Amino acid sequence: MNTAIKPLEKEKNAPRVNLVLAGKNYNDVQQRIIREAGTGRLPDVALVGLNNLRSLVDLGIAQPLDTAIAKGSLDTKNIDPKFLKLTQYNGKQYGLPYGVATRILYANADMFKAAGLDPTHLPTTWSELRKDAAKLADPAKHKYGIVMDWNGGSNIDFQQQLASAGGAMLNSDETGAAFNSSQGRAVVNYWRGLVKDKTMPLLARTSDTSPNVQAFINGDAGMLIQSNGNLGNINNGAKFTVATGQVPIEDGGARSAPASGAAIVLLTKDAKRQAAALKAIQQLVSPTASTALTLAAGYLPVNSAALKSPELKKYFSEQPNRRTPLDAVPYLNQWQTYPGGHDVEANDAIEKSLLQALGGNESPEKALTESQNAVDEILKNHG
Repeated sequence: MNTAIKPLEKEKNAPRVNLVLAGKNYNDVQQRIIREAGTGRLPDVALVGLNNLRSLVDLGIAQPLDTAIAKGSLDTKNIDPKFLKLTQYNGKQYGLPYGVATRILYANADMFKAAGLDPTHLPTTWSELRKDAAKLADPAKHKYGIVMDWNGGSNIDFQQQLASAGGAMLNSDETGAAFNSSQGRAVVNYWRGLVKDKTMPLLARTSDTSPNVQAFINGDAGMLIQSNGNLGNINNGAKFTVATGQVPIEDGGARSAPASGAAIVLLTKDAKRQAAALKAIQQLVSPTASTALTLAAGYLPVNSAALKSPELKKYFSEQPNRRTPLDAVPYLNQWQTYPGGHDVEANDAIEKSLLQALGGNESPEKALTESQNAVDEILKNHG
């Protein structure tokens, strides 16, 4: 974050901002904001996870930006409408996207070549991925074909695969879960097949680290499904050529790209403080800030003017794998989260069932029935 905002310090009339690290991850930040909302000690502006924004809207903590945009106090004309939709709820603009990411497929080009595979033609479907993973894997040497955060990122990988198969996490009026479906079972069976083939290990992600990313960087896995927000880290850490592509989808399915990353949200209700806060928000979505964030971490630039900068033109031309996230923009959609701010409980229930199913302790049908019943109960009791 400090690297990404440092260029703003050189700009004329840049607002003075007191930057506070509010937690180790976005869930920590969300919980701190909720606690401080009850004590009247909220910051004026916060950087929150896109998947955490809805709970702040439902709790009345996040402030809408529509009036400021209408009056010209906040200029959003250079922000792609697809990005703006990521922070819209109930027909209003709550916050602006900051660092936008989506899942992409990373591949160890050297392992692909050694296995007789072409790293310029990465798998695009589940069946292609399963075949390639089998050729890449050598379980006896603890080498795997594919790794992914099956239990991480608030189940964004499950949601993406489910959507590509034509399913959804919630029903249309969001009163109940909908993932216990033929599409949901297809996703779990696909993943379970990879585990049975011994081409995918069950490396559990914690809230702060991903052993899957490290396994890929270490050369222990031929493919990785992960956020493009890790692109810089992976490119810098890998001792091999890294190829990237879109996440493989169900054979005959439709591509879907739930967006992760961060949003800048206005929290203060005080008119004078809002005026200063809006200037800070404007700076954080400026071409300079978008360029700096993309260069630092690989996030998608939310300000379209940034794409015209010499720095980003050079950045995208130097390494072809950096363009893959840009190709996913037409498929971007809002990350499905749960009403009432109960994402943690709902996602925990789903993750526990996924572990039972992928580990072979329960059938996909039983695991999804149990987790859907648990989520329905959460929505019923806490909606």
